[in-house]
Amino acid sequence: MRTVLKQGRYNIRSHFWSVMVFLVVGMRMVRNKYFRKCFRAVAGTALGFLFALLVAGAILELGARLRFGRPFPDILPDRETLFRYPENGVAYYWFTEDEHGTKRPMPFYTNALGLRDDPILPKGPEEFRVLMLGDSFTAGMGIEQLDETIPRQLQRLLRARVQGRPVTVINGGLGNSAPYQQLALLRKIAKETAPDLVVLQLYPSNDLSDTLSRMDLHLEAYNAKNFIRRVSFARVARAPGGHCYMRAATRSAAWCVLANAIGTDPAEFYARFMSHIPGTGVSPLPPVNPTAHLFWAVEPNLVEWYPLLQLALETMQADVANLKQFCADQHIGLIAYTIPCVYSADPQRWETDLPEEIRRNRVRGKDTAVGDALLERLGIEHPRLYEAMQQRGPCGDLYYWYDMHLNREGARFVAETLADFLTAGLMRELSGTETGPLPPGARSASRK
Repeated sequence: MRTVLKQGRYNIRSHFWSVMVFLVVGMRMVRNKYFRKCFRAVAGTALGFLFALLVAGAILELGARLRFGRPFPDILPDRETLFRYPENGVAYYWFTEDEHGTKRPMPFYTNALGLRDDPILPKGPEEFRVLMLGDSFTAGMGIEQLDETIPRQLQRLLRARVQGRPVTVINGGLGNSAPYQQLALLRKIAKETAPDLVVLQLYPSNDLSDTLSRMDLHLEAYNAKNFIRRVSFARVARAPGGHCYMRAATRSAAWCVLANAIGTDPAEFYARFMSHIPGTGVSPLPPVNPTAHLFWAVEPNLVEWYPLLQLALETMQADVANLKQFCADQHIGLIAYTIPCVYSADPQRWETDLPEEIRRNRVRGKDTAVGDALLERLGIEHPRLYEAMQQRGPCGDLYYWYDMHLNREGARFVAETLADFLTAGLMRELSGTETGPLPPGARSASRK
């Protein structure tokens, strides 16, 4: 102990004398006329260079905006949810218009929580709140009018069917998010939204691959661009200055044009740059292997699964189980449902769009069956959306042809299916009529 104290006292004294010597030498140098002259010259050169850099940047930015227009930011990095929409701002979804992949920006507005919804008001004493969690299907990407999204249409239906108690449905959809991100979002906004019931939306065609991406893994067939963007955001969200950088970069047309010119985007550029700087804690990006085929949306439809698919499913099930436990701890009711990809929903597109070698070892509708089976294993009540679609008949008209999201008619159909399911149980209790089966936790939540 005595040796340690002596060593520690020696270190403190040595640092003290080092600082004192530095100050004395510095003061003498400042008094030197030649040093002051050199310092002024260097400082003037540095300021001139900085000014020239700012002017050049402003000219480049102006030229980029005149030539390409202003940038359209969509998401920002977030330590909890990986990424999020900007609060009280405008975000953009790039809608695919034709077979050539032509995209156009579709703007939508966000509230103070970064949700595509109106401002969240204080909860009324008799108000029943439903919070819908999911990806771009729930958020309503591709649907320009907020009133035509699934949450808004469900709210209108429930208000028309439930008498005597106000019902509010909140849009908690976050495009390109997986269940583990939706759980993080729920933890973040549960206090402000105060939901009585959570409606969780699954989309296995994306969720399985997106779940793997947080382990820097991907399926054999996957969206490579989406994968590299997700792993880049995971690094930017934790990198020093990452949030400030993305706010500035996504608002600079010149920087976005430069990133596109070198085959990257602002998040990937920053992640690669910071990974080369020691001490930042940013690991190198994983390799991007060629995808097995371009029809990654039907990878969950494989008859025989390979280990990575099984790992993705097990991890995703654990994430949904954690979300269920959070809802139970907070006395929030929970139901869920699974949206099929357009190829599973529409037998015509399954036959015409998918090559024979893809269809040969896949089963139409298995993606939804996987999601429903997951919910059954966890004991989460769920409507069978895929069966409702098949009873309706060909469902190609419920999806955009090239964008493959639900259109306004598809959102209406999903909202009606959910309204029928809820009205049969929970909402009938709220209206004072005879009840049917309730989602786990919903009875206690409605009476708290």
